[in-house]
Amino acid sequence: MKKIVIKTKEESLAFIKEKQLNHFDENTQPTGDVVLSGEIKIERDGHIVLDGLTKKEKIEYNTNVLDRRIGENPTLGKIINYIYNNALFSCIVTFAIYNKPVGVYKQECVVYEIRTLA
Repeated sequence: MKKIVIKTKEESLAFIKEKQLNHFDENTQPTGDVVLSGEIKIERDGHIVLDGLTKKEKIEYNTNVLDRRIGENPTLGKIINYIYNNALFSCIVTFAIYNKPVGVYKQECVVYEIRTLA
């Protein structure tokens, strides 16, 4: 394993920013009943970083909740509501949105992993 040496604050911030999200690519395309899968982070001030895939396209947003593209996508609203309802701000949430209710609780939004940055 390669040892990483970080000497300055700027290098540290760049490393953290680079490693924050597991970038999804076309090789991890959703299948079956999955409509959208990916990772999202929402800050308390409404800033959103999203890296995800639908069956048709790759979605990457670095914006805020007032962005028109967010409001026009009802699928994104499901994961955003989940994060707000559970106060998962400043956490990276790995998720999948299904086109039908799944799991024990019969929900369309499934969260696979929650990571904090602390």
